[in-house]
Amino acid sequence: MEFKLIAFGFFLLFSRINAFVLNENSSQSEVPTFRVTTIYSPPWITDRDAKLSGFLVAMLDAMKQYSNFEYELNLAKDGRYGAPDANGTYDGMIGELMRGEADLAVADLTLTEMRSKVIDFSIPFISTGIGLIVKRPPYFLDLDAVETTNETVIGEEVHRPMVFYPVSSIADLPKQNIVKYGAVDGGSTLQFLTTTKDPEYHKLSAHLLENKDDMPKSYTEAVQRVIQANGKYAFFMEGTSADYYLGTTCDLIQLGDLIHHRVYAIGLPKNSKYKSTIDRAILHLHETGKLAQLKNDYFPPPSACYVAFDSVYSRSALRVLREAVEE
Repeated sequence: MEFKLIAFGFFLLFSRINAFVLNENSSQSEVPTFRVTTIYSPPWITDRDAKLSGFLVAMLDAMKQYSNFEYELNLAKDGRYGAPDANGTYDGMIGELMRGEADLAVADLTLTEMRSKVIDFSIPFISTGIGLIVKRPPYFLDLDAVETTNETVIGEEVHRPMVFYPVSSIADLPKQNIVKYGAVDGGSTLQFLTTTKDPEYHKLSAHLLENKDDMPKSYTEAVQRVIQANGKYAFFMEGTSADYYLGTTCDLIQLGDLIHHRVYAIGLPKNSKYKSTIDRAILHLHETGKLAQLKNDYFPPPSACYVAFDSVYSRSALRVLREAVEE
């Protein structure tokens, strides 16, 4: 009788252990589905046939094949990357991560010290910098009517080509008042300019903060404004996105070199248990050359009509005046 009770006890213990192991294996085999928030920003995220696509969708698809997960992709409710208000409450994708409304923020999201205090970041998937884009020259000034060989025309505008351009580098921007300039409202570029200790760049932030109308909500809106402004509006844009627009249109040109090199990474809630999964997937894409391949696929080389800005305006008006005074 005692033997039967002991045997029955071992049977119950074995059954419980076996059930525990089965449950563990079952939970490990479950494929997680991530709620992913993003921003519409071609070619990172675009829509084709009413479906989100682009570089980042292709990257996510490659990552899930390696790490075995699913995802649901949605645009951020307010269409913003994420910045704190006066009370320290974040909006945009970062706010959604902090409130538990999303598991991943996958976008052209810059890894910054300020953001890393409130969310975690994966290892970077691409590096870039900040560029300044303007409309492709030549530019024309709208002048009041002047006397012609036949008669004086009053009340009409006459277009005259701009011989000199008042800006030859980013450093010239705060020294003139002809060309307005902006950055994405609430983006990392604005954050950099307002927090940098470099006095040359910090001067730009005062203008940006005082002229909110010069800060569009998206790159798409910014590009339209740059093209329509006839050289009188310049825009700070991440270098990789600038490469995309320079490669797809003849209407834009980059002024000067990139500044403040930075990286893009995937955002996660603080202490997310999936960070190592995401890190390993990105590292795999780096090592296999998949990310380099995607960049070649989605970021075309400069368009055939591309010309260097300096070949049209080799010296700015400010520089010409400065040289004249020195002589």
